[in-house]
Amino acid sequence: MARKNEAAELLIRGHSIPQIAREMGITAKSVVQYLCTKVGEGQIQRSDIFFSISPEKRKVIEESHGIWEIANIFESRGYEFCREELDLFLMLGETESLLGDMYDYIREIEMILHDMIKKILKAEYQENWWRKAVPLSIRKECVARKEEDEEPVKDPYCYTTFINLSVIIERNWKIFSLVLPPKLAVNKKTLLKEFGKTNNIRNKVMHPVKMREFTEEEFYFVHNFHKKLTPDKWNKPEKT
Repeated sequence: MARKNEAAELLIRGHSIPQIAREMGITAKSVVQYLCTKVGEGQIQRSDIFFSISPEKRKVIEESHGIWEIANIFESRGYEFCREELDLFLMLGETESLLGDMYDYIREIEMILHDMIKKILKAEYQENWWRKAVPLSIRKECVARKEEDEEPVKDPYCYTTFINLSVIIERNWKIFSLVLPPKLAVNKKTLLKEFGKTNNIRNKVMHPVKMREFTEEEFYFVHNFHKKLTPDKWNKPEKT
């Protein structure tokens, strides 16, 4: 495995920059260079690097004045201090690049859900999945949206909204509780709340002219929801 790929893999697995440096036996500066290269290649996001720094350390950095104060607080609390990690955090925190990542996460979440839900329902109900698994009210909404579209696509399912998708999962929970990523299948009520919160954040992302600011908690929530939903974490449906 190429060194830059190894660094990115360790980052995705939850390692911080200094931890990656120790694991690979290289300098933190080299780690940063590798990670920035992988961002440029589109394999990881800037926010993946941003959130590799623990919330506790980010809070200290944001509330402190100057590098020496940060270093002293880190030492007193037993946090590992890494100048390269600090510089990268300050650079990312001062740019709008994380907002672009937010848009990408929301977009990918919707695409994953649209794709996986359809595959699972087709595996369960074959060609009758649309009528058997999708509530009539949603089917009517989708057909109406299709009729209003000046350049309609053939499949009315393409017109389902984020909330429509959550309703479809809720109505077919017996099926989805077996195939959803384990962290999402534990509690239906909790999952539906996460859908609602993601939808609220999505609306803010898609209407930037309203000048609503995102909190770090909102970004962290979307970042984690996206990680939970990656296709490799879903269980394969029993029927094919």
